[in-house]
Amino acid sequence: MASFVNLRSAMKIGVSVLL
Repeated sequence: MASFVNLRSAMKIGVSVLL
């Protein structure tokens, strides 16, 4: 489960950087 949260956080950061 912790992995899922980490993945989601990384995705959010990636989107933020992309935007």
